[in-house]
Amino acid sequence: MSRKKKGKIEARFDGLADTLTGRGTEIDKLKQLKPVSYFFPPEECRAWYRANGFFANIVDAPAEDATREWITIKTNMDGADNELNVSRLIINRLEELKLQQKLKDLIRFSRLYQEGGFLFYGLNAPVPQTTLNIMEPVPNEINKIAYINVFGPDRVALTERNLSPLAASYHIPDVRIDGYLVHDSRYSWLCPSYVAEDGRGVSVIETVITAIIAQDTALHSISSMLYETGAKVFKSKKVDELGQADMRRFLRELRAVLSSQSLVAIDGDEELVRLESNLNSTGLKDSLEFIFENLAGLSRIPKSRLNGQAQGTITSGQFDFRSYYDDIARDQENDLRPIIEKAIKLIIRERQGEIYRKLNGQIESLDWQFEFNPLWKLSEKEEAEIDLIRAREVDIYMARGSVSPEEARPKRFSDLEKYPAWNPNSSPEFGDPQTIQEPEAKPDPQEQAKDQKAKQLSLF
Repeated sequence: MSRKKKGKIEARFDGLADTLTGRGTEIDKLKQLKPVSYFFPPEECRAWYRANGFFANIVDAPAEDATREWITIKTNMDGADNELNVSRLIINRLEELKLQQKLKDLIRFSRLYQEGGFLFYGLNAPVPQTTLNIMEPVPNEINKIAYINVFGPDRVALTERNLSPLAASYHIPDVRIDGYLVHDSRYSWLCPSYVAEDGRGVSVIETVITAIIAQDTALHSISSMLYETGAKVFKSKKVDELGQADMRRFLRELRAVLSSQSLVAIDGDEELVRLESNLNSTGLKDSLEFIFENLAGLSRIPKSRLNGQAQGTITSGQFDFRSYYDDIARDQENDLRPIIEKAIKLIIRERQGEIYRKLNGQIESLDWQFEFNPLWKLSEKEEAEIDLIRAREVDIYMARGSVSPEEARPKRFSDLEKYPAWNPNSSPEFGDPQTIQEPEAKPDPQEQAKDQKAKQLSLF
C-alpha cells in the first residue's frame, strides 16, 4: 500500500497485501502454500507405529495414563452392615472381562487410526445373538457378557444415516462390521475430532507427522556425523602403486586392527591422522531442542513423558505435566465414562451373574456410581514440605490465640480417636464399693466317692 504526500511516496510494510514488496500477492512464497489433507490407510498407520519409537510413545502414553489408576466404585449395597459388597463384585467382573486393558487398546486405536477404534460387546441371551439380529437393540434379558473385542477400522464401514441438518440422526453414522449393520447399544466407538463430511476423524499421525519426520531426519543426520568423527586419513606415496582391489583390501585390514589400544607402524614419509569434528560448534543441541519442543507441542505431551519419565509423580514447577494430566482427566470424563457406564449396566443385568443372584433379581434397588482415581500425586519430599508449612501456619495461629489446640487438632489429625478433656479439679467417680463374692467350689467327684466308701466301712 502506497500513497503520495507532499511530493514523497510512502510505503507501508505492515499490510496484509503489498504490491511493492509482493507480500500477500501471487509472488509471495508463503502465499503459495496450500493445505493438503492426506488419508492414511490403516496399514500405513501401523507401519509408522512400528517404524518410529517416538510416534509409538505418542500413541501409547495417553492410553496408558488414562487407564493406569483405574476407578473406584461405590454402591448402596456396601458397608460394614451389608455383606453383599456389590462394588467388589462389579470390579471383579470388570477384571474378568479385562475391560481396563480393552479401554487402553481402544484409546490406542482411536489415536492411531483416522476412523478411530471400536469396542464390541458379545452377549449371551435366551434368544441367540447372531448376525441376524445384531442390528436390533440389546435384549432386555441377557444371560451374561460372553466377551469384549476391540478392533480397528479395517473391517468396518461408516455410512451417513441422514445428510439433512434438520434430522435427529444428522452426523451420526451407521456402523457395519464385516458388512453387517450393528446397533448402537452393542458397541462403543471412539474417534477424536470426527468430521462427518470426510467420513473420518483427525488421528495423531496427521498432527505429528511433520515433527516425526524432522526428528527421524535429525537422528539419521547425527548418526552420519558420528561416523564422520571416526574417519581417518592415511597418506602414503605407495598408494599409486596399489591397484583398486589391493587398496580396498589394505584399507579394510587397516580399519579392522585400529582401536583405542592398537599400535600402527608406518614409514617415515607416511601419515595416519583422524579427522576432528566438533559437534557442539554446529548448534546441534539447539536444533534438537527445537525439534523436541515442536514434537511435544503438536502431540500435547511433555518432553519428559516422551522420554520415559516415571509416571504418576510430579514435583513442584512441572506445570506442563499438570496440564497434561488435566487433559487426560477431561478425556476420561468425556470419552471413557459413557463406555464404563454401559459396561456396568450390562454386568448388573447378567442373569447368570453373581450380582443378579445376590440381589434376587431386584437390580432396580441398586444405586451405584464410580470415580476415576487420581492420575498423579506429589513426591514424598513435596508432601513433607507442604505438611511443614501447614504445621507452621497452625503454630502461628495458636501462638497469637486465634485458635486453640483443641480446635486445630481435628483439622490436621482428624483420624485420631477423640477423648473427653481432663479437668484437674475433678476427681474420678468410681461408684459405691462392692463386695466380690467368691464362687462356690464345686465338690470333686473322686472325693465324694472316697467319703461314701468310708461311711460304708464304718457301718461294719
